Amino acid sequence: MISITKKEYEKEFIQKGYEQFTEDQFRKWIDLNSDILVKGEQGMLEDDIEKAEYEAFKEEIRSFTAVEVVEPSPISKFRIEKSIMYVRPNQVEWDEPELIKGEDGEDIQKARSGRYKDTRLNRKLGRVGNPYGSKKGDEEGKSEKKEESGEYSKELTNKLNSLTPSQKFYVAQRATGERIYSGDSNFRKDSDKGTDRLLTYLKRNNISEEEVSNNLDKWKKF
Repeated sequence: MISITKKEYEKEFIQKGYEQFTEDQFRKWIDLNSDILVKGEQGMLEDDIEKAEYEAFKEEIRSFTAVEVVEPSPISKFRIEKSIMYVRPNQVEWDEPELIKGEDGEDIQKARSGRYKDTRLNRKLGRVGNPYGSKKGDEEGKSEKKEESGEYSKELTNKLNSLTPSQKFYVAQRATGERIYSGDSNFRKDSDKGTDRLLTYLKRNNISEEEVSNNLDKWKKF
């Protein structure tokens, strides 16, 4: 692990547009995918999709570098405060990047759409140039096609309920274009809560049942 000052960190990573996550955010992200990691480590992966998901997630983890950031304490000049950040080069070329406030008050990056850059990681995962998220025009179209009932059929709800926690997370992220890297406590091992949270994301973004049904197999893959 490298150790640098806050000023050096800002110069080396923030100004260069690196993806960056706090230690807590990174741990939540790992915890969110703990089911596939445990199954992989125990040799209990059920099919080729899970095997591919496991290998891809390991590559995602390896792509990050842990950085210890040190700075003088605001309380005393004789004390030093330390924090751990996880960083990597930005993997997505955003069409319309913007910063929004997260629930914890921190700035988080959100964009409607983009494409995976030509990076070592993306080449290894075979996704260079692939679209990420949904375009603004697509979202406007979804709004025009909003269903009157605002509900989904029992058949679709059952399909969503059968997904693993990580698959529900991927569907929510890809269907809505929201970048939920910091994790959502509802996407856990509680199947009902995870499904309810997923439905909330879909309804909030006016994703029609037809669109979910047509894209579910694609969205749920890592």
